[in-house]
Amino acid sequence: MHRYLVVAHQTVTNPLLLEKLKEIALQNPSAEFTLLVPATRVRNLLFWQRTGHDAEAVARELADKARSEFKKNFVNLVDARVGPESPLDAIDNELKANPGYEAVVISTLMKGESRWLELENLPNYVQTKYGLPVHLISTLPGFYGTWSDSWKNNAHFFGAGNP
Repeated sequence: MHRYLVVAHQTVTNPLLLEKLKEIALQNPSAEFTLLVPATRVRNLLFWQRTGHDAEAVARELADKARSEFKKNFVNLVDARVGPESPLDAIDNELKANPGYEAVVISTLMKGESRWLELENLPNYVQTKYGLPVHLISTLPGFYGTWSDSWKNNAHFFGAGNP
């Protein structure tokens, strides 16, 4: 069995992430994926649904959306967890509590939009601290979030208002 930790938030249904997970599964038919969704503060999100939910509730919604998308795409998701706000802390907690991952797949917004890349240098942190291979998947221009089946048309940009 080969276990992979997938870390994503707004990009849980990024088509490039799904492609990468399917590629890993083709190379490793016994691959199992655990999704970790850090509970990022809603005000720090680039895209969000018009909701009054707190960060943990939003992260749970995204994890549920991912379960559905992964299942439709035949990705063997064995668990989806919500972690602390900081992706660094979320990954640290997960890797300490559940050692034995073969690699980490990190899905982010594209460079210039991703706090995880700009502020926290997340891929380098994980590789340096844990010595695990890291697969970084970023969105392409035109990715507008994951909130509904019509997310491309109904995304709400940060600063657009949240009634």
